[in-house]
Amino acid sequence: MPKFLIVNSDDFGISPGVNRGILEAHHNGIVTSTTTMVNMPAAAEGIEKAHQSAPKLGLGLHFNLSFGAPVSAPEEVPSLVTEDGTFVSDYPQLMEKMAHFDPAEVERELNAQFLRFIRLAGTPPDHIDSHHGITYFHPAGLNTMLELAKEYHLPIRRLARPEPIDGSEQPASAEHTLTNELTAIIEKYGQPRQPDRLLDLIFDFETGDRLEPLKAGLKNLPEGYSELLVHVGYAEGLTEAYTTQREEELTAITDPSLKAIIESEGIELITFAELPL
Repeated sequence: MPKFLIVNSDDFGISPGVNRGILEAHHNGIVTSTTTMVNMPAAAEGIEKAHQSAPKLGLGLHFNLSFGAPVSAPEEVPSLVTEDGTFVSDYPQLMEKMAHFDPAEVERELNAQFLRFIRLAGTPPDHIDSHHGITYFHPAGLNTMLELAKEYHLPIRRLARPEPIDGSEQPASAEHTLTNELTAIIEKYGQPRQPDRLLDLIFDFETGDRLEPLKAGLKNLPEGYSELLVHVGYAEGLTEAYTTQREEELTAITDPSLKAIIESEGIELITFAELPL
């Protein structure tokens, strides 16, 4: 079987600098797809520029319950936000707060984000996934995501932890914990349209070279359909922890050697829309 690869850069819309970096990585590198945080101020401008300059870039929706403010009015989703009307970003605090999310409010906010994407883009997203993976391990989030995927015939990011392709073990923090309730939801809808595997080769809060791990991963890419998760962009204007690391990822993902490897390995770059039905 041939090797198909989606290279998806998360967080489109989080800032103008990240938007610029993702578009640059599409034009000059190997990024084929991105997912949009429609609750962020730079989302509308990002989608407009993508339509104008990058019509072949896949545009997905990055469901977000952990950064910025909700699309819904804060008083409509009080269990999801702090007193100042914003989501909780600190991970330990987020896990504590998530235990008290009102399921109806989760459903309301995710549907509001989905409809906002349609208003901004003019079409539904070509796939859906989630910032920090929140919708994958909250029952109401997972149910809403799978319901929308079914209704709109959309692919989603794979329902699994990122897979190593060099024989090493992924850290435990990378794994989505599937409780009995989450498993039952997946069984209700059946396996959605998704890649065979999710690869996370270069995300790292530590600074350092990211090109060699990326090259090694491409050379060891299995047959079938894979998604490579990246976070490229420029650091200016960012208020979250992953800033200059995005610039390091951008440098790696636009290195000319990658396209030569992709050609020599017979890898076909695709978007989520090209996954088989």
